Amino acid sequence: LIVSYFMTMCYAIVWLISCAFTIADVSSFCSLLIGLALSPDKQYAAITSSAPEGAGAVHVIDISAEDPMSWSDPKMVTIAGLSGLTNPDAPHPASISINEENKAVVSLPKNNAFVMIDVESASVIESFTQGSVDLTNVDLTDNGIIDHSDSKSGVLREADGVAWIGTEYFASANKGGKMMIAQV
Repeated sequence: LIVSYFMTMCYAIVWLISCAFTIADVSSFCSLLIGLALSPDKQYAAITSSAPEGAGAVHVIDISAEDPMSWSDPKMVTIAGLSGLTNPDAPHPASISINEENKAVVSLPKNNAFVMIDVESASVIESFTQGSVDLTNVDLTDNGIIDHSDSKSGVLREADGVAWIGTEYFASANKGGKMMIAQV
């Protein structure tokens, strides 16, 4: 199963490279790939990438045909300009996960947002902010002493990783930017 999943994702990447982009240096393109997801029914692959200009993109490939040469061209899902993003012109997609209903969630940590995508139609369902949190009893001073007496308000969540838990809920891992802050 793992080998099959890996091979499918490799085919999806090769297909995306050959169809969606005309980049002479494949190694440069591969450095732009950020996230990969395969739908549970193995009908779709979704790839997040970081474009050189920083906007980024999500591509969906129908991989239902057994022969990769029969796959349709990747569909690009436009995620720039959506609501809930702190910088709508540069979404910077990161992790992606697809649930059993073929709905994807994409994390946009640099925008403190999430985007929900209908994978079958390759369209945005909604976008929304990840919000912020007020922290108390944390150590914010890098002085070699553990002192949990600080607080900080309005800390952006900046979740990077995402994974579905069933079809209604997903979990995310908070990145926290350069400073790692943990609630005690």
